[in-house]
Amino acid sequence: MIHPLDPMIAFAGPAHEVGEHGRIIRSRDGGANWELASDGLKPPMDDMVEVFVSDPRLPDTVFAICSEGRLLYSNVRKVNWQVDEGDAIVQCLDFVEEA
Repeated sequence: MIHPLDPMIAFAGPAHEVGEHGRIIRSRDGGANWELASDGLKPPMDDMVEVFVSDPRLPDTVFAICSEGRLLYSNVRKVNWQVDEGDAIVQCLDFVEEA
């Protein structure tokens, strides 16, 4: 995912095997270099990131939906992933603007 407000920042969630042994990496220079960005997580992860999502109303936050339905979120620049501790398993994520 390329951050919509800062195209130099990008996140990826490669995995050694499909669906497991994932990690999160980040580039701060438009993809020229990548660094491990798993603070707050224990890599390799039991699952992998399926999709990264951003919300224009929360420009400093990135969300990650994992293959097991976990929802992770972190600050874009100072990465420290938090796990949403809700009981629901995430299957999709959509942001709607209140009228």
